[in-house]
Amino acid sequence: MKGLRVLVAEDHEDLRALLVALLCSDFPVVAAVDDGEQLVEAAIFLKPDIIISDVGMPWIDSFSAKNELRSRGIHAAFVFIATIDFDGLFSNTMDEEPVGWVHRYDLFNELKAAVHTVASGNGYISQSFGLGR
Repeated sequence: MKGLRVLVAEDHEDLRALLVALLCSDFPVVAAVDDGEQLVEAAIFLKPDIIISDVGMPWIDSFSAKNELRSRGIHAAFVFIATIDFDGLFSNTMDEEPVGWVHRYDLFNELKAAVHTVASGNGYISQSFGLGR
């Protein structure tokens, strides 16, 4: 799975740089963007295999970006970064297709595992959310 092409979407510059540094030893990072509009544009152009996105992206939130990409035939797997379960979204998004949920505090320990798990067609939820996997 080393060839998986990854797009990173994170609005905090320092965290975005850390995510790229963390991932680039295992995956080609094709782009790192700072808002949801750029996420959609980059994904349409670059067609990544995996999109890692903070849930609270400016301009277009991650879920709307995902829906927009699906409507355009882009089916990259998503790994969302969050700190809480937003009104049961974990279970709602897991029913649609396998996605990953990584707690912001678990990024260094779990992000690569989440990418591998989602790429293989399974869902992933960080241990810190207390919901199991």
